[in-house]
Amino acid sequence: MRRSGKSVLAVLLSRNKIYARVNFDDERLMGIDARELNKVLEAIYSLKGNAEVIILDEIQNVPGWELFVSRLRESKKVIVTGSNATLMSKEMATYMTGRHIDLTLYPFSFSEFL
Repeated sequence: MRRSGKSVLAVLLSRNKIYARVNFDDERLMGIDARELNKVLEAIYSLKGNAEVIILDEIQNVPGWELFVSRLRESKKVIVTGSNATLMSKEMATYMTGRHIDLTLYPFSFSEFL
């Protein structure tokens, strides 16, 4: 679901830790594929040092991201956010078996907002 606060929640969950956040909705990352994700990780390390938590926002925009995240989570805490049903597919769940928490976030209703 778009515009429901997923990115804000991810940052709040990472508070008190060294974290890095990459937003794959950024036009400078359009067209990136899984083979280039290691370059993104190298950039994270050069900017943030040894970040404890890596937030990958809207990662579903990168074809083949699942294997990269599966490997990365062996050494880091990884938070993946997205607004695409692909993230909730059974195939994706096999990459994250046993080491993930699914959290569906909905936007506030008008009365909750008030």
